[in-house]
Amino acid sequence: MEETAQASTGAINVSVPAEAKIYINDRETTTEGADRRYVSRGLKNGVRYAYEVRAELDGQVQTRVVSLQAGRSARIAFDFDSTEPRTASAAAAVKTRLTVNVPEDAKVNLAGTPTQSQGETRSFTTSKLSEGQSWKNYTITASIVRDGKTVTKQKTIELAAGEDREISFEFDDARVAQAINR
Repeated sequence: MEETAQASTGAINVSVPAEAKIYINDRETTTEGADRRYVSRGLKNGVRYAYEVRAELDGQVQTRVVSLQAGRSARIAFDFDSTEPRTASAAAAVKTRLTVNVPEDAKVNLAGTPTQSQGETRSFTTSKLSEGQSWKNYTITASIVRDGKTVTKQKTIELAAGEDREISFEFDDARVAQAINR
């Protein structure tokens, strides 16, 4: 269930056993308790941001990917009482690759995080997904500057562990020409 937040912020509300450790995009948080709130500031209206939230408790690891927009909140819960807990050692990490084809001068963001790679074909590899896991609502954004105006396109996908996915952003279609000439 989503709740309203301030216009340029978004919030992730997490329900978790009080003694669990929480990581957001691989950074350990310092909050404690069973109900935790994490606020992301400086979000742009109309842009979806993806956050990987990982909870660890007694050797068990659970990961969720949360999609968030400015002015909105997301709520997730981690249940470590399930009969088949996913542990770091039980679920082997596999390589997952995403290849993004864009114009050479494009800027690419993955899940709201700017990338540093360049060129027309950009390859990103992760081993953060264990077998059977996936990142749902994983947002890829590509932006280019044409005639002094920034044109942005966005695609949201589900990326499964072990997948070798390729996506392309085309900026030479009629809609881009129309957007530039406005």
